[in-house]
Amino acid sequence: GSLEMYTRRQMPRVDTTINVFQIRRDTSLSVYRNEFRRIMETMNSKGMRPNLKLQETPINLGTGGVCIAIEALEPVSPLSMFFLDLDSSQPLVCAVADMVWKRHENDKLVCGYRFIQIHKADQGRLSRYIQSIQKGRGIVTPASKTYWELLDRMINEEPE
Repeated sequence: GSLEMYTRRQMPRVDTTINVFQIRRDTSLSVYRNEFRRIMETMNSKGMRPNLKLQETPINLGTGGVCIAIEALEPVSPLSMFFLDLDSSQPLVCAVADMVWKRHENDKLVCGYRFIQIHKADQGRLSRYIQSIQKGRGIVTPASKTYWELLDRMINEEPE
């Protein structure tokens, strides 16, 4: 078989500004997963977007995670849930992520998160969104590869 190593630099990434809501609570992964399931079921069954106060935020977005700056004094936890608004006519992208690194820059704390729970359909939307921005900026992107570690972490939506 083929063996590929996952690194964030191999994944397509882009600096952009989108509407984001981030939940940072110091709680267990099982609590985040249950909340993820509940929110996704609500969005899928009712076709509604969660009533969240999204904030326009500059981020570095990749198909495997996100890099975001927060106020240095704000609480930080190892796990977070992200809601990303790629297109106001579509549902929000929801993902549970774990922090893989953090560093202080000026008066901000910059954190890098890796998605550990995300629907495959949302992963595809992220990929298409990033490719469209790169194409608009004239950035040549290599052909996509299969990233096994990332694929193992995605959730396939079962047809009803």
